[in-house]
This record gives sequence, structure tokens and C-alpha cells, in this order.
Amino acid sequence: MTRKKKRFLLPVDGSECSLSAAKYALEMAAAAKAAVEVVTCYDKVPAIMTDTRGKYLKEFKSLLIAEANKTLESYEKLLADSKVEYSLKAIEGSAGRVIKDLAKTGKYDLIVMGSKGHSEVAGLFMGSVTRKVLTNVVCPVLIVP
Repeated sequence: MTRKKKRFLLPVDGSECSLSAAKYALEMAAAAKAAVEVVTCYDKVPAIMTDTRGKYLKEFKSLLIAEANKTLESYEKLLADSKVEYSLKAIEGSAGRVIKDLAKTGKYDLIVMGSKGHSEVAGLFMGSVTRKVLTNVVCPVLIVP
């Protein structure tokens, strides 16, 4: 009987907690011989920031995608040095919803994420994205400070 390869989801945002989570996830993935899918999110461009021809929409979206890819690239050396199989994805949408939707696919054995990220103003001890994930997913979640 062949056993499927374990897969970890690693949402990142470039914050210190996110970096700590990445290091921890890679150590665990190496030990478990698991693959890691690294995901970062970028916001949708508000309709008010576009013109009737959509010119600004494309420009703003390009900037958001470029920034998301820059965030992913900041993890590239750490990932390459880990010798763990990985993939990188930038996905449009709010982080809480994207992570929840990815978790619903059932293809992840574990979500590893930081306790708070860059966008956390209100959550002093645990970020709002982390709270959303913990209350909306059914697969195991490991929170790294």
C-alpha cells in the first residue's frame, strides 16, 4: 500500500512570526518528508480605484502581484537551503478566506503559520487572520510565535 506524501500549507506575509513559522515548518517537513506549499495573499483592487476602461485596475493589480511575489522571494533562500520539496503561490483575496478555502480542499495534513503578521493592529497576542483560520478550518493548525 502506497502512502500519499504529506503536504503542509505555509501562509507567509514577511513578518517575523511568519519567518519563524517558515523555519519551523521546514524542519518538520524535512523530518516528515513532507512537501510545503508556501502561500501569500494580495488584496483585490477596490472598484473605486479603477476607471471605466480598467487601466488603473491592471496597474494596481500588477503592483499588488509584484509585492506578493517579492514577499515569496524573501523566503526563497530559506526554502532552497532546506532541501524540502516546495511550491510558491501568490493568491488574490484576504488571507483568512484564502487559507480557509485552501484548507477545505483537504489536500493538506497541516497548516503552519505565525501567531501574528504585518497587518495585525488589533490582535496583540494573536492576529486576526490566525483567529479566522483557527475558527474556520478542520485540519490541524500549528501556530508559531
